[in-house]
Amino acid sequence: VMGLLFGAQTEYVKSLAPVFALSMFLFIFSTFMGYSMGEDIPATVFEGVLSNIPDPT
Repeated sequence: VMGLLFGAQTEYVKSLAPVFALSMFLFIFSTFMGYSMGEDIPATVFEGVLSNIPDPT
């Protein structure tokens, strides 16, 4: 199946598996922590973090 989907890039795609797994774990962990702590963190914390991000326009 891998050869059918990725052709000659099969070995390269297989080498990306640990990076993909780590990224997926971090995404799921941060989503869960945000959900579980969402009621405990005041909105001013998020406003402070977002105000530090520069506006791209």
